[in-house]
Amino acid sequence: MSAKTKNLLAILLVLIAATVFFALRGTGSVTIDTDGDGLRFSGPEGSTYISYESITDIRYFPAPDYGEASGGGTRRGVLYGTWQSGDLGAYSAYVNEGIPCCILFVSDAETVAFNYESEATTQGFYDSIRSLWLEKTAA
Repeated sequence: MSAKTKNLLAILLVLIAATVFFALRGTGSVTIDTDGDGLRFSGPEGSTYISYESITDIRYFPAPDYGEASGGGTRRGVLYGTWQSGDLGAYSAYVNEGIPCCILFVSDAETVAFNYESEATTQGFYDSIRSLWLEKTAA
């Protein structure tokens, strides 16, 4: 087995563990499910699916300005729906207000802001998902 294959398998195991972790420890307000082809974000007002192939960028924002709701709102500390900000542009929010950072997923058709549980958990997920995305897009 090549080193690249071993790295990809390790990243996939981390993502599976993260999915299980999110499902078991989730607050029920914001979740993410990963599969071999993409990501499904879920929140108080629905869900959004983005395939890995359609992602053009994944960025980490340590302290973004979330801006104003343009077709969404806030429920129990969770930003949902569409928002607009100078930092993130126009995006779909799956964001817990109490977490000071987020990951921005930019695709051909949509932009999604997401965070989960804590700053450390969000940063760790960013590191894992960005590595997986770079592996998938390099192939």
